[in-house]
Amino acid sequence: MLWPESEHQEPDLLLSIGTAFDSSVPPSTATNAEQRGIGSFARRMRKFVNTVIEDSTNGQRAWESFIEKLAIDKGDQDRQRKYVRLDPDLAKTGTGLPKFDDVERMDQLSEHVNVSYLPSNSAKLRVVADTLVASLFYFEESPFKVNADEDVTVEGRQRTQMR
Repeated sequence: MLWPESEHQEPDLLLSIGTAFDSSVPPSTATNAEQRGIGSFARRMRKFVNTVIEDSTNGQRAWESFIEKLAIDKGDQDRQRKYVRLDPDLAKTGTGLPKFDDVERMDQLSEHVNVSYLPSNSAKLRVVADTLVASLFYFEESPFKVNADEDVTVEGRQRTQMR
């Protein structure tokens, strides 16, 4: 919507930064059990609302769905590197995701990210950082070519509009 001329172009980098997830937790499923009564209705509605909230706040699942829709070939490394998600998996910690208001666990989450996640993903982070810096510039051929047998000279120019 912002840059219609770029609508059908691949991005230089699409970076998604998550707040952590737990891959050991299975997706929520709604039950269709036929139970009667107001208590049963209230329990089903509460479960339904919880499922909707969990699914709408699960960025990792949304990212996986988005990537699946892109249908990127497994061998297309160039296209794969353009879509990056940074999201620590807390399944390995054995503690799972903290509740939204569990501020006591924030230090533990921060320690996990700094001690385990960032060092193990440093190469990926370097590629992301380099791509972000490189995407600030574009290169174009110099109009001053002496002849076709010589190397082409390129000049860097800062973009005036970012995608």
